[in-house]
This record gives sequence, C-alpha cells and structure tokens, in this order.
Amino acid sequence: MSATEELTGILNRRQEINEKLEEGQEIKPKYKFVNVYTEFHEFSRKEIKQYEETFNNLAKNESPSKPPVIVELSPRALPSLHDRLTKSDIAHTALSSGFA
Repeated sequence: MSATEELTGILNRRQEINEKLEEGQEIKPKYKFVNVYTEFHEFSRKEIKQYEETFNNLAKNESPSKPPVIVELSPRALPSLHDRLTKSDIAHTALSSGFA
C-alpha cells in the first residue's frame, strides 16, 4: 500500500467518523493487525522480545519503590543520532543527569 493510499484511507475513515458523530450514530472501532517483527525490521527478534518484556514490566509497575529501568537502544536503532554524538557528549549528559 502506497503512502497516498494509506493517507486516503485514514482521511476517509476520519470523515466517516465525523459524519456519524453529527448524526448521533455509534462508531465501531477499527482494529488493524500489525506484525511487530516486520514493522520494526531494524531490530532483531531477540531485541524486540527484550523491549516487549521491559515495557510489560514497566507497565505492571510491580514495585514502585524500584528505580526506573533505563533502556539502552542499540546504535543501529538510532544511527543518525548515534553518529552525531561523541563520547564527550554522552559523558556530559550522564554527568548532568546524575547517572554517572
């Protein structure tokens, strides 16, 4: 599906919702299945599973007394940002945020 077709579909759906709201009709939710592994091809399956596990643990918030977990993304995840940062930038950020 091209970007134009996708945007057209979204705008048509939005127009349909607006028309039904004006008429006082009920709007049925529309669900779209997305395969996480194909959507985020830049991550390996193992990395995605680790991120899902971390997210689920944070979402549960089993022990609020524990400090938050800092998730580190691999350099492949943010190549443009990683290329622009130097070791001194990273060290400065860690020191100023109190993580050193």
